[in-house]
Amino acid sequence: MHRLITVAALLFLATACSDDKPNGQNGPTTGATPPTTTASAPATAVPSTPGVAGGATKEAVCAAYLKAEGEAGNKFIAILPKAADAMSDPGKAPAVLTELKAALKTYETALTAEAARSADGQLRAAISADLATLAATVKAVESAGNDMEKVLTALNSPEFQQLGDKVKSLCGK
Repeated sequence: MHRLITVAALLFLATACSDDKPNGQNGPTTGATPPTTTASAPATAVPSTPGVAGGATKEAVCAAYLKAEGEAGNKFIAILPKAADAMSDPGKAPAVLTELKAALKTYETALTAEAARSADGQLRAAISADLATLAATVKAVESAGNDMEKVLTALNSPEFQQLGDKVKSLCGK
């Protein structure tokens, strides 16, 4: 998700810096410190669990995981300019949020399937940790309502940025 985060950060900063405050200063219009997500599952805290007997090989799960991650990343990158636009035009936020939530759900469904079919216990545990992080991100997005600044902050959380790192390490990527 690192590409997503870089793009989101740039869009967030560009939008925030272009907002004109009434006193002529530039910067975020809220003046508040961006919220951080507090719910996450540390990748190291998940014990190795046995895989599914007769499940998919590590190589097959890795390939499917990386494909799902790439597809999700491409969807997020397509949504981010719309999210930045919705920051200056809040009327666009509901449509952007609907699209974002659908992309997150599709990603969650794909990861759930790979966790369920993995014959490798370590890989299964790493994907399960990613699912916990994804669930926390979805919760943060949902609790943000139509506030696109909070939505982008949720997508820029350190936990979401690290999504997939452990799996890629196990997959040799």
